[in-house]
Amino acid sequence: MTDMKNIFFIFLLIFSAHSASACLHASQNRIFPLGICSEGLVVMELHGNRGEEIDWGINNELRAEWRATSFLNFYSMDRKLVRSEIIDSIIYIAENEYVSTINKTFEKALYLVTKIKDFVPAQPENFTFCNYQINCSTVNLEIDSVNFSAFLNFPEGGSFEIDVLKNQESIASNYLEQLGAYDYESEDQMKLYIVESLLINSVRQFQIGDYKLTVVHLGMGTNYSEETPKEYAPDFEFTALENSVFEEPVLYHGHGFDFFILE
Repeated sequence: MTDMKNIFFIFLLIFSAHSASACLHASQNRIFPLGICSEGLVVMELHGNRGEEIDWGINNELRAEWRATSFLNFYSMDRKLVRSEIIDSIIYIAENEYVSTINKTFEKALYLVTKIKDFVPAQPENFTFCNYQINCSTVNLEIDSVNFSAFLNFPEGGSFEIDVLKNQESIASNYLEQLGAYDYESEDQMKLYIVESLLINSVRQFQIGDYKLTVVHLGMGTNYSEETPKEYAPDFEFTALENSVFEEPVLYHGHGFDFFILE
């Protein structure tokens, strides 16, 4: 009987871990701008998935953990991937060590760009968290439900289609894969859900020589907070490229990606 109890206890532990892991499942495809060169915009790109691991210690606690791959990517102005190389193939990121862990791979990216002869570094300018809303002070989201398209509109002028949503191999691949896995009555219903689920979180602005770069994090998920979302400023200085790594907040069952505009 004792053996059966032990087996049942282990089963419960594994089942609980699996259930909790599924509940904490999230993904983010992010870019950290580095600068520009003749090949295009240069970024460190991070593809991460969050799950949960069992810490087989005294209390056998469950802990959240990100697993990610980092790349040195080169993009054309219209967001076409020109070249990509892996920096770190597997990165394990404990929830409370996110920034310090990502900084290590970011430092490798900063070193790699020193070898590019015509490289011009990015200069951080402005940063705000829209806190997963449709509208905020720097940008608003517009949905074209007839053509299943989404656009970012800026107060100072300019409207940009979020065209990566129409490319399964783009930086939005994690978002498209997740939402595409649901059951729909029709393909049109799926296309509509993909664009209507979008919300805006972080908005970063950089100056790179004569170019202005805006990076917007878009995502979906459930917000269980009873408070009305409000835009807020980051709690760190966004003034130097070396200190531009941060942890992007994620919603419950959240999936998001970064979209850039270079003009």
